[in-house]
Amino acid sequence: MKPLITVLRGPKPGKKIAIFCGIHGNEKAGIMVVDYLKDTLRLIAGEVVLVYANPLAIERNVRLVNKNLNRRFIKTEPPTCYEDNIAAELMELLDTCDALLDLHSYHEPLAEGVPFLICEANCFDIASKLDFKIVASGFDGIEKGGTDGYMFNQGKVGVCAELGATEKPEKFKDLGIKTAYQFLNYYGLVEQQYPYDSVEQSFIKASLIYKKTSPDFTFSKKFKTFDYVLKGEEIAKENGTSLLSPCTGRILFPRAHYPVGTEAFILAEEINER
Repeated sequence: MKPLITVLRGPKPGKKIAIFCGIHGNEKAGIMVVDYLKDTLRLIAGEVVLVYANPLAIERNVRLVNKNLNRRFIKTEPPTCYEDNIAAELMELLDTCDALLDLHSYHEPLAEGVPFLICEANCFDIASKLDFKIVASGFDGIEKGGTDGYMFNQGKVGVCAELGATEKPEKFKDLGIKTAYQFLNYYGLVEQQYPYDSVEQSFIKASLIYKKTSPDFTFSKKFKTFDYVLKGEEIAKENGTSLLSPCTGRILFPRAHYPVGTEAFILAEEINER
């Protein structure tokens, strides 16, 4: 299956913006947002490309089919599976776009999830207009292949909006709609329906990604995303060895249940805005 794409055009020239959902097929909040935009969005200028990125995973309600699509946006690697072929097609699309808003959510069964943005410093201005209290950068530096990193490496704007817990998509649909309209208004493509936000934001930078090497990986406590850890604090145990935090920071995406060889957690450090 190929990505499902809807192109909307305004009556005047303007930027070409992509809005992705369903990079991971079980992240329903973004899919609900694109469903809404597809039926209601009216542009005053420019072009918007709405993309259901991973239709087979969406159909099956699973995160992925063969590989994590959000690690496959790397042109130097030849396609070897379903997600690689999708990424190749979507990279060609992104090459024609000025900016990307990629709608996600994340597994957070212990809480409702804290919405946050993933982007690099070239996106901090647009990030400041959006209703997210945390802005995370540095992901492209610890593991290549994300959609936002792909845009960043071309000198373009790529923003990933993590809308909250995957387990509660209805709770975060309205935030996603608001974010999409604010993003498009930033480029002059829509009439302003939502004033820009001026929430106080904290900035963190991903510094370490840890991948499981053994099925006996266990966290030292029930971490949730954005929990603090101190330098030297035990985060987990694996193969009888304690994994100690190399710095004071925050845990992101704790995933003890994921398969060996995949990401168990990310560690991020707090930074100044610029």
